[in-house]
Amino acid sequence: MRNVKSICVLLAVGLAVVLPAASPSFAQTDDIAELKREIAELRNQIRDILEFHDRLCRTLREESIVIFPTTPATEDEKVARAIEEFKAAVSKANRAMATRDHVLHQQADQLRNKAENEMKALNPELIIPALKAEVAAATNDVGLCSSMMMALGAIGKDAVIPYFEEIVVDRERPGLVRRIASEALLSVNKDRAIDILVPVAGDFEQQNFPERFYVIYLLSETKDPRVEPMLLQGAKLDPDKSSRCHHINGLAHYKTAEARATLEWVIANDDYEHARTNALASLQRMLGDEAAYPLLWKYSQEAMMKDGKSPDFRVRNQAYQAWNRLKMEFERQGKPLPGEEPKAPAPGAEQKS
Repeated sequence: MRNVKSICVLLAVGLAVVLPAASPSFAQTDDIAELKREIAELRNQIRDILEFHDRLCRTLREESIVIFPTTPATEDEKVARAIEEFKAAVSKANRAMATRDHVLHQQADQLRNKAENEMKALNPELIIPALKAEVAAATNDVGLCSSMMMALGAIGKDAVIPYFEEIVVDRERPGLVRRIASEALLSVNKDRAIDILVPVAGDFEQQNFPERFYVIYLLSETKDPRVEPMLLQGAKLDPDKSSRCHHINGLAHYKTAEARATLEWVIANDDYEHARTNALASLQRMLGDEAAYPLLWKYSQEAMMKDGKSPDFRVRNQAYQAWNRLKMEFERQGKPLPGEEPKAPAPGAEQKS
């Protein structure tokens, strides 16, 4: 592409230089006049070629299409080709998400899966170091860095766990990169990842890892018993408000007496209002609608602030709304309200039915 454009430009420049230099004595001859017409036509053709070149390059960029001049022959060339195709598919997927183009996103997923399968078929000793280099170069590109790490995990499996662990525990790394590595680590080996990530997510003193809340979320979604102690502690002690709320949300998965007691403590004692309302929602999910129904009514009437004197209107309001939604749903389904005696049928209702 570049060679075509360069040749056309050079030809146009040469014509522009040569024509004015022609001798005036020959300017009026028929041959010179015909030559000028041909040159003018050639200039138009060159302009059309350049415009087509620009349109073609723009279309290729928009469609994330990569054109290679040759077929890869060596293993190194095959690795480079597969990675470039994968990066092009990721770029196409990112554009599809930005424009909410579902068809384009589906096409990009197919291309990405094809490129990932091609990488899996290559020599691991070549493709894994190449992917690590791409990850290091893409730390400022969230979509590409995430896709590269997930592909690296799918290809390298347990062999890349030490690499991901090194990133996750390194406090000097950008928080976003550590978060992506945590997700990739869980996708490779959930059991080993939990042992590695729990101390990281439970390190409340980290000041440069704002994405830690997402690691807490990922761990809580595993519903693994090894995660519960961290959630119990973090729900009360984590100084970061967002992280503390994710500890609280995660406790909904653990139907234990300790988890319930911690959520009730948060509702009664936490200074952060969203922590208290999140704890109420987690308590409802933990208990289930029928068991939570009378408790929600109680909180809607009796929830107090930490001082024990002021009503907690934030919790009371949320509790009442949740209780009222359940009440309407039970009545719609014809179910008796939990904790209340079933209503006797109206006189004559049996005969009418």
